[in-house]
Amino acid sequence: MKKILFELSITICFFLGIWFGFTQIDWVNIFKINELNSKTEEKLGELTWEYYSMGEDEIKNKNIKQTVDSLVNHIATANGIDTNSIKIHIINTNEVNAFALPDGHLVLNSQLIIESKNQEELLGVISHELAHIQLDHINEKLTQEIGLTVLLSAISGSNNQVIGNIVHTLSSTAFDRKKEEEADLTAVIYLEKANVNPIPFADFLRRISKNESNTEFENWISTHPNSKERSKSVFRKINKSKIDYNQVVTDSTWNKLQVQLLNFE
Repeated sequence: MKKILFELSITICFFLGIWFGFTQIDWVNIFKINELNSKTEEKLGELTWEYYSMGEDEIKNKNIKQTVDSLVNHIATANGIDTNSIKIHIINTNEVNAFALPDGHLVLNSQLIIESKNQEELLGVISHELAHIQLDHINEKLTQEIGLTVLLSAISGSNNQVIGNIVHTLSSTAFDRKKEEEADLTAVIYLEKANVNPIPFADFLRRISKNESNTEFENWISTHPNSKERSKSVFRKINKSKIDYNQVVTDSTWNKLQVQLLNFE
């Protein structure tokens, strides 16, 4: 009996030793998992944007892009986000929406810019989408809803059907309530750090909740639900004592952007 207990103890110690040894190995470095994830995301971003842009009218007007770039880059720079990591795309469409694809592809619909009452409303939406990117919500959503194995197979085989499903998932379905709230509250932090008044962002969400029957907002509402509750949550997060806010572009530049988009053909 003593011999059996002794051998059992040795076996347990052996396995515990092996387990401890494995936990001390830096697998991330050995297999360069971070590098692989980065390359995978880059490829996924390239494939999804290529798929999505095939059926859309991307605006490449220099003046329009310059103004929108200024707005996005202002928020990014103020919050330590590498501006080179954000790929901005403006789509000419009468649907109000904005969303992000893998690898920092930020898609802004022209009608969203036109419907924004001021630059601060648009900057709130931009901050919300940047938060989704920075908090890794895009990859988490795809892994949960599509599955890592399917994603990897789609990348290696460039499976158009799967790529189409990924694009549909990101452009036409909502994040869960927790991630939307996390992105909203992070957007408030981004705006305040950039000295942009976040109250218009709360106003935008409240206004959207009153326009649910408006077909132009249909896409936004389907991908960003519970606007009324989110507006209240954003308003509670705002630092009411802060008042030293600035505009990113002049009123003249903002108005010119909206007129250019309104008349864009």
